[in-house]
Amino acid sequence: MKISWQKIDDFKIRIILNGYSVGEVEYNPGSRSWFIKPNFAFSGIKQAVLYQKFDSSYKAGKLLVKLYQSENKGKKRDYYEQEDTEELDMRDMWKNLKP
Repeated sequence: MKISWQKIDDFKIRIILNGYSVGEVEYNPGSRSWFIKPNFAFSGIKQAVLYQKFDSSYKAGKLLVKLYQSENKGKKRDYYEQEDTEELDMRDMWKNLKP
């Protein structure tokens, strides 16, 4: 599991889990807190987490990843999240064809 933080601007950071963007964390200067902005749907019971304040982008990002993992546990993975497949060498296949 690889988590990356990609800075968009001074107030917004994209959270990437294994190459897939799970959402963003956003800084609100008025409240001096970070908030999560997920890119995925999750159950209504957990909606309160959208209003939770965090002291750092790191803590907010970790919770966002944990929320993503809990919602997608046991579900079929998205097409873009699948592992890369092996490359095929077509030269061997073309050798056997006769003109």
